[in-house]
Amino acid sequence: DIIAIGDYTPRGGGLSKGMRRSMNDQSLIGRFKLVVQWVAARSGRIYIEWPEHASTRTCSACGSKLAEGLSPKVRSWDCPSCGSHHLRDENAAINGLKLVIHKDLPCSGQIPPVTRRHSARFTGSGIERTSLDATGKPSVTTTKVVELRRRRCESSGRSSVPHGASA
Repeated sequence: DIIAIGDYTPRGGGLSKGMRRSMNDQSLIGRFKLVVQWVAARSGRIYIEWPEHASTRTCSACGSKLAEGLSPKVRSWDCPSCGSHHLRDENAAINGLKLVIHKDLPCSGQIPPVTRRHSARFTGSGIERTSLDATGKPSVTTTKVVELRRRRCESSGRSSVPHGASA
């Protein structure tokens, strides 16, 4: 088994490469990578860091790269060469997966296409879950905080009604 993580390093204006590497090692990302590396070694798995450079702006469908970079504000984009639509982070993850498979697991076959996407965000009054099917049609479900609290209480065998209140 292989565990692969992108080689992201924080960028800081005016900092040397060594200083950025030192900051990365001390940051939460750096510490997370060290823990994953330790767990992989302890459990007999291989740990790999793959180069993330340009993975966001490289089309995972046809391999062409956008000439200009993508602003972090751009969350999705369309490839000018093949027309496929990409979600920024998903596209980078697919490119990383392809890189690791082709480099470290040759002859392992094709990567199946993404057929369904899910996202969740806290809106303040509840959790909004969005699902996209293969055609891109969204399905939005919102669960109120009160409903989440009731479900949690019922699953643990407690009453969802606050102590002293009547139902």
